[in-house]
Amino acid sequence: MCAIVDNNVRHEVFGAAPTEAGQYFLDWLERGDGMLALGGRLLRDELSGYQNFNAWLVQALLAGQARRVNDGEVDAATEELKRRGICRSDDEHILALARVSGARLLFTNDRALQQDFRDREIIGGTRGRVYTTVERSDVRPAHRELLRRTDLCQGWPMVPERNRRVSMVYLFGIFAARCRPAGALYDARQRRYHRYS
Repeated sequence: MCAIVDNNVRHEVFGAAPTEAGQYFLDWLERGDGMLALGGRLLRDELSGYQNFNAWLVQALLAGQARRVNDGEVDAATEELKRRGICRSDDEHILALARVSGARLLFTNDRALQQDFRDREIIGGTRGRVYTTVERSDVRPAHRELLRRTDLCQGWPMVPERNRRVSMVYLFGIFAARCRPAGALYDARQRRYHRYS
């Protein structure tokens, strides 16, 4: 399942002293049960300024716990939402990220954004669900139920556990191909270079 974390709750998930619900959400991501969608202004201007998040992000991208969405697509969708003027909140960039990525789970405490995220006219497709700690920061049955759902990711297939190693080998192959000696091709299966003449 794909999720988005709003800037107003980043400290609850990635902070030095996360809330119980925030830690539960982070554990869910780190187990590989979910994937964090990132891109556009949310990543570029808001979350990337938080040191604890940046440290987590490097490992999460490699482990398949986060996926970056094309900033240009998110920015274009943001401008379209602003032009249409249908949002109650001022968080068109988060709603645009949901439209582009297919993520239908949002962790936020912004009530206006919660209303917008549940509106099918704004995000399209499956109705969005909200993970929130507005009233209580402990783990509620509603939090557990949301994180058990498997139907809240429209855009990306989740990588099954058994294929994660293959994905890492593939990523290593891409990196190694950029660093290869002249005239050599990298074989990811054998993890070595082959010279072809």
